[in-house]
Amino acid sequence: ARHYCGEEGSYAEGLFIDECILSVRTSGGHHPVHSGGYRGALRGAYHYKDGLFRCGQCNIIVALTDVGPGDGATMVVPGSHKSNFPHPNAGDYARLDRMDELEGATEVYLERGDALLFVDGLMHGGGSRTNPGERRVVIYRYGPPWGATRFGYEYSQALLDRLTPERRMILQPIPPLRPPSADPSAPQTA
Repeated sequence: ARHYCGEEGSYAEGLFIDECILSVRTSGGHHPVHSGGYRGALRGAYHYKDGLFRCGQCNIIVALTDVGPGDGATMVVPGSHKSNFPHPNAGDYARLDRMDELEGATEVYLERGDALLFVDGLMHGGGSRTNPGERRVVIYRYGPPWGATRFGYEYSQALLDRLTPERRMILQPIPPLRPPSADPSAPQTA
């Protein structure tokens, strides 16, 4: 992840973890098709120049269970992160459109413990689970160190204090700048 979105060789090297999600899919579940390079959004950007990657976000999916046919595997459209046009049959995320029959989409099967890394700009989603039981994966989303959490989460000082310097740099590569009066440890005056 650091190689693709860690700003190697720049003024702001490092990595930021945007999200960590446990995804449990039961029979009938799916995740709608989304992304694709045509959107141009920085978070999903894919850029390669002069031997360096500059990606807005990389996803790493770690399988906690085997994921095979009928298990609701992650589906991708190879090369779609480089596209300047939307897929003609991409569907609509808001309508929860499924990816199962999307032309060019392929399921990625994983064994428990396998990891799948891809740039978020790649059109992806989750196939429909038709098997009984559960499909479990953990999704880690990494971005450049200047990024911020998608929903504005802020880590507590107690958590940050428990982390090693290396782990803290991934959660909070750039500490927030606050006015002196906003410092929760500063004495308050009436």
